[in-house]
Amino acid sequence: MKCSVCENYLRGIDTCKFCSFEWATSYNPCLDEEWDILNIDEEEEWRFKQIQDRLKYKGIDCLIVLDWFGDNIILLFGCNDHNARIARALDVHEECIVNDLEYGVVGINLYKEKMIRNREVLKDDEEM
Repeated sequence: MKCSVCENYLRGIDTCKFCSFEWATSYNPCLDEEWDILNIDEEEEWRFKQIQDRLKYKGIDCLIVLDWFGDNIILLFGCNDHNARIARALDVHEECIVNDLEYGVVGINLYKEKMIRNREVLKDDEEM
């Protein structure tokens, strides 16, 4: 049996001691209601590590995560998964993801994600 988070081998429990210990005092990528790629708390853990942990928790392999151009672009290297699955894992819109499956490079346009979310908020305000 493997840990559902870090995939260490276990016997009879869902998460290993390392994961439980780490997340008792730090962030937990398993909590869907608290996850937002646009509001990652740098005080908890490095941004790239939180994104990488979130992908791993959702079953997506990724070797390297790079933040680029401030908070506008995130690059994933060694990530050979489909846009829809990555979008669900990171809770972003699928149209904000550019993917080259041949090379395993994924680009996430956070600026576009912010604009889409703002447009949705404005649309909801107009309907009220």
